[in-house]
Amino acid sequence: PESEKTLNEKNNVKALLYFIDDMEFVTKNAKVDNIYNIDMVFFPVLLAKCHYYLLVFNLKTPKIEILDNSKNGINVSVDDLYGESFKKLKKLFIEYLAYSEHRSWKSMKKAVCERIEMSWKTEYNVIDCGIFMMRHMETYMGYAKNWKCGFKNEGWEQKTQIYDLRKKYLSKILKSDLNCKRTVLLNELDQFRKLPYEERVKFLKDRIVRIQNRVKNLS
Repeated sequence: PESEKTLNEKNNVKALLYFIDDMEFVTKNAKVDNIYNIDMVFFPVLLAKCHYYLLVFNLKTPKIEILDNSKNGINVSVDDLYGESFKKLKKLFIEYLAYSEHRSWKSMKKAVCERIEMSWKTEYNVIDCGIFMMRHMETYMGYAKNWKCGFKNEGWEQKTQIYDLRKKYLSKILKSDLNCKRTVLLNELDQFRKLPYEERVKFLKDRIVRIQNRVKNLS
């Protein structure tokens, strides 16, 4: 029988091969010839199936950074806070850089991961991490010192900003060419806009009531 060490090594090789295939698929679809032309690589990560954060590999500097809107875990090490998924992803990406013979893979291997501070971090909001992550991905250019993504500090103004961004991102996703129901959606939207004002208001109110009732039934 194979030893545990041998099995782990085989699993590591298999994971790396899958990772390489995924990276080549992404770069090809993004029309990027190779990783040498990229300054930063962003990985959206789901932590413990309930919290999104952004892992950034800055290949130009090089450095590794975490963009996380949550204030939780201030006094906890990065490895302890983000766990095995973070360590495995970091290891796989550095191995991918080595496989690609990227000039910065050795420096990246020695890089210390930093959790970036930001004035708009949240303590009480535990449901909008995905919105923060997408906004961070939109605005971060690799310079944490002067980075401003537009968010106010946690409070009612920030809630308003999140609401507006939620509508913006939802609209972009639904109208994307990747949405197989895009044509149906646009046709329904066109029909809705042609309705008299009173009917549109009634339709929206009825939809809100149905959603509220569904939420009540789930709780």
